[in-house]
Amino acid sequence: MAERGDLIVETNEKATTVVVKEFSHDGVKLQYNGQGQTQGKYSGGHIETVDIHQKNDGTFDFEAKGIDSTQDGELVMYSGKGKGRQTGPGMANFEGEVKFMTQSSKLGWLNSTKARVEGTTNQMTNEASFKVYQMK
Repeated sequence: MAERGDLIVETNEKATTVVVKEFSHDGVKLQYNGQGQTQGKYSGGHIETVDIHQKNDGTFDFEAKGIDSTQDGELVMYSGKGKGRQTGPGMANFEGEVKFMTQSSKLGWLNSTKARVEGTTNQMTNEASFKVYQMK
């Protein structure tokens, strides 16, 4: 695992829709669409789509794409991928890498930033919270 650097943002979200895309002998593929709030080096609204392959052994892989709309009206787009593991009934931890893209001159430094995400999700309430750190 890469060493954490400075906290970029912290996000809390709730799934607005959950789609069962496919299931097979090795697990299920789901898609979550979520909305929430982001706070940190910038703050604002958050929307995202996450594709998850939940495996029978309690682990999962994910890919996420999202847009944060800052309080100043700037857009920050990001994509990420990683892995997770069930930690208890309906609970899971996850981690991965994140890449940003923005046309904002104020937040342009994000375009060259390598970042890590670490978070938790509650599959019973369809809520997630995560922190994104600049990688050292």
